[in-house]
Amino acid sequence: MLPNGTVVVASHGADVVASSTGAQGWRGPYAAPRRLFTPPAPMKMEDPFMWFDAGAGVWRMLLHQYNGSAPHPQYRVGGYAQTSDGDLFGRWAVQDEATPAFTTLIPMVDGSARNYTRRERPKLLLDAGGAPAVLYSGVCESAKQDANCYTMGVAVGGGGGGSGHRV
Repeated sequence: MLPNGTVVVASHGADVVASSTGAQGWRGPYAAPRRLFTPPAPMKMEDPFMWFDAGAGVWRMLLHQYNGSAPHPQYRVGGYAQTSDGDLFGRWAVQDEATPAFTTLIPMVDGSARNYTRRERPKLLLDAGGAPAVLYSGVCESAKQDANCYTMGVAVGGGGGGSGHRV
């Protein structure tokens, strides 16, 4: 929600990440979605989480990214994009899929790390200053669809980010 009360949402469809604006509350109505960017092939992106970084004056976005060709491996899971300026519908730079924003390797509080087979649906808890504090995501322990899946939160930044966390 922007300071003026306008709600901005991000969405995804076949080969496109889009945004809708204009609502004066979460129930809408919203303007028709407008394309923000197309993920570079063969990558697909879904589950966008978007926020405005007031300190940098840019829009930022975390996504679940996956290989669009068969089979669908679940590594390189953290997609990231940001605007070149504060214009939501301006130019977006999409981070190269070889350097994910986060991976399936997650640090545990005991100092060990655990590698999950799936990690998607990224969401951030922003601190009072608007900086990422906790990354929440859905994780699965098994390659079997929906087996041992749950939501996990990991501290972002010094001491809790873990391997691959660049948020």
